[in-house]
Amino acid sequence: MIVSTKASLKLLCPVSRFNTATPKRDIRKYVLFLGPPGSGLGTYAHLVCQDLRFNRISISEEIRKLLRKKSTIKIDEKMLKENRPVLTQGKVVTNDLAIAIIKEKLKEPAALYGVTIGGFPRSLVQVESFEKNFPIDLVVYLRVDEDILMETLLGRRSCFKCGLVYNLCEIHRNGYELDKILPKNEGRCDSCGDKLCIRPDDNIETIYSRIYNYRNEGLKVLEYFKRKELVYEYEPKKGIKDYPPFLE
Repeated sequence: MIVSTKASLKLLCPVSRFNTATPKRDIRKYVLFLGPPGSGLGTYAHLVCQDLRFNRISISEEIRKLLRKKSTIKIDEKMLKENRPVLTQGKVVTNDLAIAIIKEKLKEPAALYGVTIGGFPRSLVQVESFEKNFPIDLVVYLRVDEDILMETLLGRRSCFKCGLVYNLCEIHRNGYELDKILPKNEGRCDSCGDKLCIRPDDNIETIYSRIYNYRNEGLKVLEYFKRKELVYEYEPKKGIKDYPPFLE
């Protein structure tokens, strides 16, 4: 674990399952989740939101819901269609759409105390756009070896309804101890019962493209936030089993 900030996730929000006091002022916090594709961003963000009573915002998941007409938010149809390659080709979402999604999600009651945001910003240009619209309290960076990422992405099965992620792969090498994450009922999400699916971008060609884009743009974003001493860096070598010490 490498920490470039004095912030603690548990202390970041005074209202959580650890402290149920009623807030007397606006205390909404903004936590960005950065890392290469397949590093566990969605899973860790989901757990953080459960513990800190935050609202989880995943830009790619929200676009997916919008395209399937299953989202609770309203976004301009033209803007949405322009971003379809985000899902199928690993392309970067446009600033306008990402900002619009975040603003809509902030209206939800679950965002009262804070939000985690994944999938944006992915470039320095997007960082500039983000900072013009929202503050940043903490940046969580999950670091995982690239050869591990390829296996976990190909083994990933996702619930498009509630966002939970499962995995069929098992890895025990180079210090990594990653067990399979299987649903109780094969092919069905434990939380909502919806069908589990393979994401359109979870194929070898698109995975390579996403990792390449991350190396070229994502690492620049990470270094920018490190210079501002906002980064909490963590290597989850045991997957979700490493979550308890991560939260401390």
